[in-house]
Amino acid sequence: MNREPIMEALKAKLSMPEFKTVSRRLRMFGDVPHAEMPALFIIEPSEAYAQTERLPSKTTFDVELWVYICDGVDQNTVPVTVLNGLLDKIDDALSPDPPPHPRVQTLGGLVSHCWIEGQIEKTPGDLDGIGLARIPLKILIP
Repeated sequence: MNREPIMEALKAKLSMPEFKTVSRRLRMFGDVPHAEMPALFIIEPSEAYAQTERLPSKTTFDVELWVYICDGVDQNTVPVTVLNGLLDKIDDALSPDPPPHPRVQTLGGLVSHCWIEGQIEKTPGDLDGIGLARIPLKILIP
């Protein structure tokens, strides 16, 4: 297993024109200028190993995507609509690879599977136009 190519492939997959900033180094919201938003940060808080006697070992990376938006305080817009649009783009980017891959995202064949799993936490930005989402990902390495 080689971690860096996997994480760089994930970053490349999620580097879309909708994001002004994409980084693997998390910054606190207050340290990201509004001109650099929407921003996406990819962090790797943990990984887990599973070992069995009959099957090869497998490793699962737990990854978090942090999305920041600043849509201003225009009362005619709903900031969470911007956030929802970005979440839809992330869903699309992580959709399954085209055939011959078996209906999973493999990050170009580097991993067995990469998927969103768990609760997405959102701050919609209703009061100040500032919103964020934390998206939990799993990456399975054979």
